[in-house]
Formats: sequence, structure tokens, C-alpha cells
Amino acid sequence: MVELENLVKNKIVGVALHGKSIEELEERIELFKDLDIVWVSLNAFDIIETYILNKINKKLSLIYCLADYWPEIEKNIRIPLLIEAINRGSLMIAKKYLFENIFPENGAPDFFGKYRDKIFLIEDFIDINHFSIENLLSHYTVSSLGYMLSTLSILKAKKIILFGCDGEIKNDITSYYKSDIHIERRVLAPYKLKDFEDGVLFNIQSDTDILNTEFWKTYLTCMTLFNITPPPILNCSPNSYVTTFPIITYDSLLKEHLCQ
Repeated sequence: MVELENLVKNKIVGVALHGKSIEELEERIELFKDLDIVWVSLNAFDIIETYILNKINKKLSLIYCLADYWPEIEKNIRIPLLIEAINRGSLMIAKKYLFENIFPENGAPDFFGKYRDKIFLIEDFIDINHFSIENLLSHYTVSSLGYMLSTLSILKAKKIILFGCDGEIKNDITSYYKSDIHIERRVLAPYKLKDFEDGVLFNIQSDTDILNTEFWKTYLTCMTLFNITPPPILNCSPNSYVTTFPIITYDSLLKEHLCQ
């Protein structure tokens, strides 16, 4: 895990999520061009790279895969994109079950073995009592962002900045950044489209509730077990429904929080 630790330790980490407010990052990304930030995203990570980071000739250094998609999307979109990202040097944190079940079922049975030195499992994070972070967090209701923040903190990030962490009071796909792309991809799995349109497959609201209630106590318990001092976590997502972390503006971020 040394390569992963060296990537994150004492670095400012920019976590690019998929809330619509990240459009402001797209508009102002040139201001981040010369800043030493480790860029991280999850799941539909290529959208962040294509429309935001490519403008400053940067790529994601770390990609999280914490949930599975429908077979058509795994096979035709996500797995090929992950292979491309790993081959160019990105690292990956994922849940073990993806390599035991999902990837083999979708044409990539040797994915884990072939790229083992670039893939780190949530189960690899072991606390002082020899429990994995998965054993700890699975006893609670934790969102994907919860896993991301916990592992980045364990890796001793200097500071974590959240972009596009909007949350939601209802399940509404139009609140996603580049929602048209998300919708287009779901059409590849037409038998799921009805549930998708009804919001059944999107847990924006429940994730927001978790982050605003149970998450912080669980996170602090995790930090104690790993003997870690939590880094500052700032939410640069104006008008966010996620209120656990201090919400700051882009102007404030650039002037006060990104001093190198």
C-alpha cells in the first residue's frame, strides 16, 4: 500500500462528486491548474475527467469503485475505462465483491489479478484491532462518500475538499452534473429504465440523511480505531444539503484554503 500512501499523505485531496454545483469547478478549473491537488472521483469518473480535468491536462490520480452498475454499463463502459485509467497510472480503491462477482460476470475475470499492484481493497485497511474498515463501517449505514473520506483520512491526507457534494432532499437525477450522460447510459439497460426514472435506483436523499446524521459519529469512531487525527474536510458545494462539513465558496477556497 506504499504507493497509495505516498500519493495521498500530506496532500490536499480534491474529491470530485457528481452534484450539479460542480459546474462551477468546470468554469473555474483554470485557476486550479498550477495547484498541487490529488484529484479523486468515483463510479462515473470519466465524466469528471472529460469535462473538467482535461481542460488543465490533468487526470484522476485515484478512482473509487464502491458500487456496481448494470451489466451493459459495466461491460461496455466502466470496465474499459478503468483499464485505460490504470494503464496510464491511476490507482483504484474498490470493494472485494466487485472482483469476485461483478467484473467476472461482465467479461473481466482476470481484472484483479492483472492489476493487483494498482488496486487496493477496502478490506486492505486494517485498524489497530486487526479489523478491516469494511468490518467496522458495514455495521453502520455508510454512503460511498463515507468510505472515501475514511480511507483518505487513514492515508493521512492533509486536507480534503469536496466538490459537487450537493446532496438532495429528493431523488432527482437532474440534480446530477451532466445528467444527460447519466440518463443516456441508463438507456443501455432498458429493463432498468422505469426504476431509474422513478428514482428507485438513486439514493441521493438517503445518502444525504446519512451524512447529516450517523456519519460523523461513525467516522470519528473509525479515526480513533486507526489512531488518526481527522484532517479538515471542506465542502466547496454552495447551497449543499450536506451540512456535516463547513460549506465554503470557491472564492474562499482559492484565497484562504489552498495556500501551498
